[in-house]
Amino acid sequence: MNKKAPSQVAARLAESVAELLSEEDVFHPVQGDWTGRVSLRRQFVREIRVLLQNGLEIKGYCGNISDEGIELKTLSEIQQFTEAILEVRSLKYPCKPYRFTAQCRWCENQGVGGVSSGWTLLSVR
Repeated sequence: MNKKAPSQVAARLAESVAELLSEEDVFHPVQGDWTGRVSLRRQFVREIRVLLQNGLEIKGYCGNISDEGIELKTLSEIQQFTEAILEVRSLKYPCKPYRFTAQCRWCENQGVGGVSSGWTLLSVR
């Protein structure tokens, strides 16, 4: 259970996402989408490991990110409300990935293309 105040958690999440996006800015111009959102959602393509509580690991990649959530593309369906650790590789520090505690809010089968899922970021580990 997270014992930090919600404002501290939100600040750490925003800071970590900003660091990841600053790495991405080196390779891609800034683009974003505010459609129906309270925080900017940016295109962000990076390999992600989903570390489930039962010890299983799912590999996928990120489609977009904001300081509140992340969209994942995987080959496996993930049950709604599943909590997991999302491990995002850092370009600046490859041996020190960012690790977020997150909860799956939705999961949608995309057919042959795999599965899309939306995750709420809960904290930075």
